[in-house]
Amino acid sequence: MCPVCRQRLELVSKTWRCEQGHSYDIAKQ
Repeated sequence: MCPVCRQRLELVSKTWRCEQGHSYDIAKQ
């Protein structure tokens, strides 16, 4: 779940992305 907008996250090329376009790199977390 996205901490910013609470949308569902999808894993895309080692990056979590939500439906609103927020993204989170796995390496940074």
